[in-house]
Formats: sequence, structure tokens, C-alpha cells
Amino acid sequence: EDLERGFILEQHSLEQCQQLCGSGRVLVVKSQGKVLGALAFYSLRDPRVESQTSLFPKCSWKNGFNLDLERTLFISPVVVAGEFAGRGIGSMLYCELVKRNPGVPLFAGIVERPHENIPSRRLHEKMGFDRVGYFSAQRAFGLDNYQSGLYYRAAR
Repeated sequence: EDLERGFILEQHSLEQCQQLCGSGRVLVVKSQGKVLGALAFYSLRDPRVESQTSLFPKCSWKNGFNLDLERTLFISPVVVAGEFAGRGIGSMLYCELVKRNPGVPLFAGIVERPHENIPSRRLHEKMGFDRVGYFSAQRAFGLDNYQSGLYYRAAR
């Protein structure tokens, strides 16, 4: 991972994407047998993301924001091969996700501390996500002084 450039794939195999993305449903962009990027997504009610969703009561949310746990898809992670970063692979993955799940809201957490993932934030803002809150902890997900922005894209 190179958090200065976002989450970057060092190896370009489908197996590594599946391992990195865990057991979620995965969209993959490939060209000439090489994996260029991947996006994993889950239902917020999926027990595989319980470690993240169990933190929701500890999050600071914008006034009036209410997350639809029944319909919203949780996105984690979005990864792109290093030499293809900034070339629209992440956007392509999101466009395909929206095409396959019309009218479904989307939710993602983006690391802000100790390293700010600016490429991920820009991608999510470009794709119509709004920052609806944040989660902070002294230590979370193996990082000290952790904070993530919580981003939401309403159903369209």
C-alpha cells in the first residue's frame, strides 16, 4: 500500500485481488490477462463487515444523516495497479457497480489519519459521494491515531 497514491496493487493476479478484497463480491478490470483494478462490495448486514459496522454507534455523523442499513452497499477496498493509477480505473469500477446495482445507495470509509488517502477521497467525490461523518480512535485497523471519513452516495 502506498497511501500517498491510494491503495496500489503490487502484484497483478486475480488471486491477489480476491485475497485483498476478502470474501465480498468483487468487480475486476483486466486487460490482456493483467488485473488493473478491483472493487469489493458488501451488504451492510453482511456478517463479514461486522467489524466495521459495529463501529457505527461510535461514529460522528452529520446532523440528520441516517444510514439505510438494509439497502446500502459497503465498498471496501478499491484498489488499482500502480502504473494505472489516475487513469480512470476506479471510476470504471464504480460506474460498473452502479450499472449492476441501480437505485442502491453506496457507503465507503476513507483513511484520513495517520495518512490521508487523497486519491480515494477525490475518486469518491467525483463519483457523487458526500462526507457524512467520521470515525476516530487511538488505534484502529492496525494504525495509531486513526481517523476515516465516512462517505455516502445516495440512491439515484
